[in-house]
Amino acid sequence: MQEVLERAGHEVEVHDLTPPGRVQRTLKLLASGGRPWDLTIHTERTVSRWMELSRRNVLLPNPEWFEVTPGFSKMDAILCKTRWTLEIMSALHPRAIFTGFTSFDRRIPGIERADLAPLHVVGSSPSKGTEALIEVWTRNREWPMLTVVAWKKGLAIPVDVPDNVRVVRDFVDDSELQRLQATCGFHLCPSAAEGFGHTIVEGMSTGALVLTTDAPPMNEIVTAERGILVPWSTSEPLRAGRRFEVDLDRLEERITEAFAAPPGRVRATGEAARKWFEENNEAFERRLVREVDDLL
Repeated sequence: MQEVLERAGHEVEVHDLTPPGRVQRTLKLLASGGRPWDLTIHTERTVSRWMELSRRNVLLPNPEWFEVTPGFSKMDAILCKTRWTLEIMSALHPRAIFTGFTSFDRRIPGIERADLAPLHVVGSSPSKGTEALIEVWTRNREWPMLTVVAWKKGLAIPVDVPDNVRVVRDFVDDSELQRLQATCGFHLCPSAAEGFGHTIVEGMSTGALVLTTDAPPMNEIVTAERGILVPWSTSEPLRAGRRFEVDLDRLEERITEAFAAPPGRVRATGEAARKWFEENNEAFERRLVREVDDLL
């Protein structure tokens, strides 16, 4: 967002309120009675003390982490990354606006890609469907090697995994992760919940075949024309959103079908995913700049 708004001529500062020193500096500004900023975009949660330093305030929430706080009703607008979030936030706030969102472009021009080399990037979320993937790979030990990137502490990765699953538990720097994303042509993202779906969208940016759960907001991003959707079996509330647990049998079926698909179809699906990534990125930039200009 910073780069997009700066290209549009806005001056942007990014602040992390976690360090105690940052909070103390905020309090000093409050004591001065000034409002040094025209607009503050709060990510995921509202920070009341920061609101008082800005003429206008908006929130960019993730439903699965969202909880109503005293500052929520005072927001000038709620910017929504997905249509699913828009539906949820429209019931809670009078000015919910769909802006969409985007992710980093992970394509590396000229790099050779293995079309159906399976990759699963866990990140820091416990909702990526990792256990489901390991279970279906355990059932099918003849499948190609699945690489699972899971270096974050506290993630529930089974100790015993089949021989055709490689778990990368050590830290992977960003350049190495991008190389993996760009060279592995089959990205498996059977998420139970997403605020937007960065691992999904990053996979699509490489032109890979991307598999995810047929539930919102994942199925806003991936459709049958630009990826693989897997039905879910159970669902339950998760704060303002929901969890959708992927159906294991359908997951196994969809992966089996992918491995048997003609190479031309796999590549065409990946090309459609890349096309969507480019169009979505451009649309998000237009919407974000327009909404910020309107708020100012």
